[in-house]
Amino acid sequence: MGLFNPNYNKPGPGVRKDEPEKKGAALYWELFSRKWRSYLLLNVIYALTCIPAFFFYFLVVIGLSPNVNPAEEASIAGMIAAFMIIFFAGSPFKSGFTYVIRNFARQEHAWTVSDLFAKTKENLGQSLAAFIIDLVVSSCFVVAIRFYFTVSQTNVWASLFLGIVIFVMIIFAIMQSFTWCMMVTFKLKLKDIYKNAFLLSMATIPVNFLSFLIRVSAAGLVFLVNIVCYLILLVVFLSASTLLEQMLAYPTIKKFMLAETENTSAVPEEENDKEETD
Repeated sequence: MGLFNPNYNKPGPGVRKDEPEKKGAALYWELFSRKWRSYLLLNVIYALTCIPAFFFYFLVVIGLSPNVNPAEEASIAGMIAAFMIIFFAGSPFKSGFTYVIRNFARQEHAWTVSDLFAKTKENLGQSLAAFIIDLVVSSCFVVAIRFYFTVSQTNVWASLFLGIVIFVMIIFAIMQSFTWCMMVTFKLKLKDIYKNAFLLSMATIPVNFLSFLIRVSAAGLVFLVNIVCYLILLVVFLSASTLLEQMLAYPTIKKFMLAETENTSAVPEEENDKEETD
């Protein structure tokens, strides 16, 4: 199979028994390079499902713009919309998208396309609810930041509120890593998912904040290339960013939650999944 006719169900080369365990950036590049065509395919499918949310954010930002320079405002609105898609839910398909990449991060098998759609369908109710919540809450952040930024030019107290809003938005963005991973890992009510996502975010805040800064910096570099940034987002960036998220999120969930599932109602979904082989 060549580059333009790949078999996405074919297992990768695996890891040699005598190969030393990799960590950090080395492990990240190993995981990405092992299934790079699958990540690209996942990225394109998920990015296409994010188009309605992208235009929603775009219109929200345009509606808040002062209408001074339409071309500049459209460029800024597009970048902000792309930023929101990266750090918040871009569509209900994020559950299936996260499931496949979570499995790849755990070095476990997942069908690239069929599992994306199957897991989205399986979690459709919660996926839709979480997507709507993310869309509304993140849009409120955009409106609040715009408002307090404008008022802060003449009011010092507005700068304080602006800082608080930005801080809360960062925490909510960090929670996304855990929210969607828990949705496809456990059978939990949505309110419990959000509660646990907040607690896990706080429990490992230094690592989570570092991960957030890395992804923001990477997004900033992508946005520097102007129009090409949208091609990068369409082809690879969403998968690459989510892989980093899940490499950090799942071990945290495993440490704090999986060991306690026998004594709680949080039953891992894997217990009810059919066993799959490569």
